[in-house]
Amino acid sequence: MWNNLFLEFPETALLFKVSWESLLRKSYKIQVALILLMFFIH
Repeated sequence: MWNNLFLEFPETALLFKVSWESLLRKSYKIQVALILLMFFIH
């Protein structure tokens, strides 16, 4: 199903991939910030 969608809409697939990767990068930064925050609180 996803393969067909990506073949029909390559730009959309690329955009989705880029936004997903940036989201993962942001969540990684948020996790690091939370860990640091917990460390400073204790």
